[in-house]
Amino acid sequence: MSQDFSEARIRAFKYYLSLVQEAARLYASDVDQRSQGLELFDREWPQLRPLLENLLEHALTRKDVTELCLDFFENGSALYDLRLSFEARLPQLKLAHEAAIQHGEEMLSGRILRQIAWAQYNLKDYEQAMANVGTALAISKKFDDAKNECKCFGVEGSIYRERGNYQLAFESHE
Repeated sequence: MSQDFSEARIRAFKYYLSLVQEAARLYASDVDQRSQGLELFDREWPQLRPLLENLLEHALTRKDVTELCLDFFENGSALYDLRLSFEARLPQLKLAHEAAIQHGEEMLSGRILRQIAWAQYNLKDYEQAMANVGTALAISKKFDDAKNECKCFGVEGSIYRERGNYQLAFESHE
């Protein structure tokens, strides 16, 4: 019975993931559609949040669940940043990162590390943020993951800027 329950949760999460992808698409498009994206995400967030938390509990034991969680973190990150504090988000990201490593998903672990670094930056833990973004950047280069590499430079530049090192901030964006 628990397997059926888990499969039902996965099907439900896939449905909500598709809604998150659509909300993120709308949010990233023009100003008129941005509010539609937020409305869609906000309407579904009360159902999605406990489902995500439940799936994260199973991420260490099931690779397919890990991949779904990582898809959510990657696709919904802009909206997720607006609706959940970084303090609450950080443990979820750390669990997803641990699961990615356990399942041998090094490239995905680099993407999650970048998000961990962003959360740590927003929590003003600059040392940890810099260490994690450096590791994420190295992983991104290893896998030629240009999208994540660019995002890593953005995080790195924000950390430098916050610390008052404007020259390094500028150079990280070149």
